[in-house]
Amino acid sequence: SAREALGRPQEALALHERLARDYPGTEWAAEGMLPRARLLQSLGRSKEARPLLETVVQGTDGEPFAEAAFRLAQIARADGERSAAVSWYLTAASTGVATGWTPRALAGAVECLAGSGNRAFAEAVYRRLQAADGVDPDLLAKGRKAIQSIRDRAGHGR
Repeated sequence: SAREALGRPQEALALHERLARDYPGTEWAAEGMLPRARLLQSLGRSKEARPLLETVVQGTDGEPFAEAAFRLAQIARADGERSAAVSWYLTAASTGVATGWTPRALAGAVECLAGSGNRAFAEAVYRRLQAADGVDPDLLAKGRKAIQSIRDRAGHGR
C-alpha cells in the first residue's frame, strides 16, 4: 500500500484491519490478508501474522502462496521450530511454478537443516538450489557456508 511504501506501516496496518473488519468475507478482505500479515511481521507481531498467513496458504497458489509459506517458515525458524521451518520452506519452494521465493526458501531450508546437523538432506536441498534458475550468488554462498558448518562440526574439514 502507499502508506507502507512511504514508511508508515502502522497507518497501513490500520487501513488493512479496518478493511477486514468492515468488509469481512469480501475479495478485498481476502486480498488484504497477505499485505496485512507482511505488515504485522515487519512490526514484530508474528504471532498475529501466523493465522493470516496460514489462511493465505490454504486459499491461494502461485506467488502469494509461496510468499505466505516462506513467511511462515521465517516465523517457525524464529520460534526455534526447525522442523516446521524446513517444512514451510520446502512448501514455499514447491509451488510448481518458478517464483522469486523459491531460491530464498531453498536457502532457508539448507540453513535450518545444517543447523540441525542433517547433512544429507541439507546437501540434497542445496543441489536443488544450485539447479534453480537465476539464483543470487549470495544465496549459494550462504548454502555452501551452512553445508561447510556441518562438515566442520563433524571434523571432516572440506
